[in-house]
Amino acid sequence: MTNRRRPPLGILPVVLAVIQIVGTHFAAHRVGQTVSLPAALLLLAGPALLLLRRKVPGPMVAGIAAVTVGYMAAGFPWGPFPLSFATGLVLAVLAGARWWAWGSAAAAGFGFLLTALQHGQSTRVFFVLVWLIVVLLAGELGRSAKARRDEYRKAATERARHQRDEERLVLARDIHDVVAHSLSMINVQASVALHLAKNNKDPHLMYEALENIKAGSKEALVEVREVLAVLR
Repeated sequence: MTNRRRPPLGILPVVLAVIQIVGTHFAAHRVGQTVSLPAALLLLAGPALLLLRRKVPGPMVAGIAAVTVGYMAAGFPWGPFPLSFATGLVLAVLAGARWWAWGSAAAAGFGFLLTALQHGQSTRVFFVLVWLIVVLLAGELGRSAKARRDEYRKAATERARHQRDEERLVLARDIHDVVAHSLSMINVQASVALHLAKNNKDPHLMYEALENIKAGSKEALVEVREVLAVLR
C-alpha cells in the first residue's frame, strides 16, 4: 500500500493568512475602520501557529485560541479572523489531540463571553460560539471517519497477508508432493541401476534405468520451477 504524499506544510497557513488579512480589511473598510499593525500581526499569528500542527497539535490549537481571544479582547475590527482557530480545532481533533481542542474551545468560549460583556457584542459572540461547536463536531465526525478508514485498511491488510500465507502453504504442499514423487522414482531407478551394475547384468537395462533417472530429474526440475514461478 503506497503512502500518499502530504501537501507542503506552509500552503495552508499562507492561504488562511491571506483570507484573514484581506477579508478583515474589507470588513473593516465597510464600517469605516482600518486594520492596524497590531491587528495585522495577530491575524498573521494564528495561521503561523498552524505550522506546528504536525509536531505539537495540542499546543498549536491552544496558542491560536489565545491569539483569537486576544484579537477580540483588543476590540479590533471583525472579519474572518477566527478561521485559523476553526482550522486548528479540526486539525487537532484529527491528530488525536482531542482534549487540547475541546479545552481550547472552552477557554476561548469563556474569553469570548467576557469580551461580549465588555464590548456589547453578545449577538456576534453567540454565533461564534455556535460556530465553534459545529466545527468541533465536524472534527469529531472526521476523526471517527478516519478511524474507520484506518481500521478497514488494517483489516484489509491482515486479510491479504492471511491469503498470501494460505497460498504459500498450498504451494509448499505442491512442491513437497512434486519433489517427493520425483525423488521416490529416482531412488527406485537408481537402486535398479546399482543392482544391475553389481551383478553385471544386461548393460542395456542399466542404461535404461539411468535414462529414467535423467528424465525423472529433468521433469521434477521443470515442475518445481513452474510452482516457484507462481511465488514471484
